[in-house]
Amino acid sequence: QMLDGLQACAYCRIRYTAGDDFRRAERQRTVLTQMSEQAKLCSASTLVTIATNAFENVSTSFDLDTILELAAEAPNYTIVGSEGFPFTEYRSTGTIGSKGSCVLPMDLATNVSMLHEFLFGVEDYQPSSTVMECSERIAADIAPYIGQ
Repeated sequence: QMLDGLQACAYCRIRYTAGDDFRRAERQRTVLTQMSEQAKLCSASTLVTIATNAFENVSTSFDLDTILELAAEAPNYTIVGSEGFPFTEYRSTGTIGSKGSCVLPMDLATNVSMLHEFLFGVEDYQPSSTVMECSERIAADIAPYIGQ
């Protein structure tokens, strides 16, 4: 399905459907992935025009020259993953008092290890003792709220 900018933005921002915020974040990743695929099909001059026109409406630490250099390489980019964090199989949701609905990392230590593998390619990462202590504390604190 081909969407214009307004339609894509509306699709990304749909709330209050099955899957709640997790599904909304997934829709955002889907749109960004498809935008990346479309960028690969554009000419360099088209990408320069898009980047230049969009730049004044974007807040970033990159200057326009850096963005144009990156845009020139768009056909070579490959998105290798778009998993949310905490990772799906190690998170839950629950309503915690006045904080409301929260994402709960059911096993912080495992999430940290998986994140190190995802970001840095480090397999069998061993979380620090501080992470292990935090993981145990989080597991104890959220136990009453899981599955609400």
